[in-house]
Amino acid sequence: MIWIPQILRGWIVLALAGALSGGHWVDADQPLRSPALSIPLEPERSVAQTIVARHAGLAGVEVWLKPERGTVGTVTLSVQDPASAQILRQARIILSGGDPSGAYSFRFPDLTDSFNRRYRVVLTFEGQGRVWLGVGPAEAYLDGALYRGDQPQEAQLAFRLIYTPFWIAADLVRAAGKGLALLILAAFLYGGPGRALLQLWGEPKEWSGWAAWGLATGVSLAFYPLLFLWADAFGLRLGPLPIALVVVTSAWLGWGIFPRRWVTALRGALFSPPEAAALGVVGLAFGIRLLAVRGLEAPMWGDGFQHTVITQLLLDHGGLFTRWAPYAPISSFTYHFGFHSAAAALAWLTGWSAPQAVLWGGQILNALATLSLYPLAVRLADGSRWAGAVAVLLPALLWPMPMFYVNWGRYPQLAG
Repeated sequence: MIWIPQILRGWIVLALAGALSGGHWVDADQPLRSPALSIPLEPERSVAQTIVARHAGLAGVEVWLKPERGTVGTVTLSVQDPASAQILRQARIILSGGDPSGAYSFRFPDLTDSFNRRYRVVLTFEGQGRVWLGVGPAEAYLDGALYRGDQPQEAQLAFRLIYTPFWIAADLVRAAGKGLALLILAAFLYGGPGRALLQLWGEPKEWSGWAAWGLATGVSLAFYPLLFLWADAFGLRLGPLPIALVVVTSAWLGWGIFPRRWVTALRGALFSPPEAAALGVVGLAFGIRLLAVRGLEAPMWGDGFQHTVITQLLLDHGGLFTRWAPYAPISSFTYHFGFHSAAAALAWLTGWSAPQAVLWGGQILNALATLSLYPLAVRLADGSRWAGAVAVLLPALLWPMPMFYVNWGRYPQLAG
């Protein structure tokens, strides 16, 4: 399993170092090369590789070339839009007849918005002789395919992508802003109903700060399946407006409308060392989890598909349903819907599709699951806030679980 905090640390260091030095960062997307699989690049036939850029600021492509002795001419690399075949960037290398084999860098003006975009890299040769391209096995790269002319090949081009770190850093800053907005929204959606109910029930005074948040998120997640159940019992249909009304009303009941209460709570979190430590851990946990799924278009593993279908059906029917059409020939619904109701509420509030709500909602719950340990640890440690901070730190950043749920996709188990 990928150690996500190490990836985050590495990206930040590389982005800052590159931004300060003005250099480039080379990412080894497909470094494998099998000499027995090399394919020729000849004047009459192009070679193309489809790719996905994993960062912003794509500035070049490194390709392994082996010019035959006496080969003279020009190798041109074109970066195209795979849908329209429009040439976005071009770079050339001139071969003089005695060039060695190795990695050749094709540099071009930065594609500043290249993050998670698909491209078609086309190599052509004009001149005398022949150039061999290094390739690896077909399973070495999962985000693209190799073509010789129009014919797909059972191989993948050996290549590395070159990025300008400044644009990587700028893209991460933009992502951080979007992530912060999402977390504020999630605080109302997955914290507001629980906070309001705890206030109505008479929340004990010792439950404050992150202990209150830990309880509020747990109660909120239990609230949404009950909301769907009672709405179905009374024949009511849910949607964006009812969910927005629930969120606004619960926020008003839970926190009131006076900013002074928010300022007091924030001051308590920042100036209490254990509360501030927990705040930093939770913020870092959210950042790591959201960063890990930026490049994904849908939830992973088989369970992710199933939960996405159920969430989509909740959205289609405005609540609970008994017919799975058109996705499956089933006329009953006996599956538990706790996570799916929370994901559907997120989709209605944000306007996201079901795959997005399941993917990003699962990561939000992944971080909230660690926060839920805070009040338990504080209670078991006779009110020690440091015990709560440590209890959050371990699963948030150090343990494989619950981070592995992004690969596993068993989000209802995570929500439980």
